[in-house]
Amino acid sequence: MKGLAFTTPLVPKVLDGSKTVTRRLPMKNGKCRYREGEIVFLAEAWRKANRLNEHISGDSDLRFYTGIVEYKAGGDRLVHAGTWGLNDLSSAWRSPRFMPEWASRAKLEIVSIRRERLQEITEEDAIREGVDELEVCAVPFCPERCLREPGCYRLKESFRFIW
Repeated sequence: MKGLAFTTPLVPKVLDGSKTVTRRLPMKNGKCRYREGEIVFLAEAWRKANRLNEHISGDSDLRFYTGIVEYKAGGDRLVHAGTWGLNDLSSAWRSPRFMPEWASRAKLEIVSIRRERLQEITEEDAIREGVDELEVCAVPFCPERCLREPGCYRLKESFRFIW
């Protein structure tokens, strides 16, 4: 299963459902890495929170590991790490690009794929991308009433900061 990496500030928005759209650059050959209907795992910054416990299965001497994985975006969970020998991992933060599927806390479905120019993003798309009032008002010189006016360009401007 493939992972779909997100930056730390966007992970909570993916998990709570407020980010439902994401834009990715195509591969060098112009094709998308993902397919409609494909299930992928959420890849995010993570680390081993403690030394993993080694268990040996009675009959087969098969070793497996359990332990706590901590997420930079907040939270942790107990994982069964299989026979990966992860006791050698440091407790430093690891890139989402190197997150194994077993360490992920969520699965996502690719619902649709289409080509779009970034410059053509609409206000509604910016909201589905995870832009919210806090980010909008964090934009320099953003008027406090910006979200209350129709046609607010600040939503699209904020999208540039999170992309």
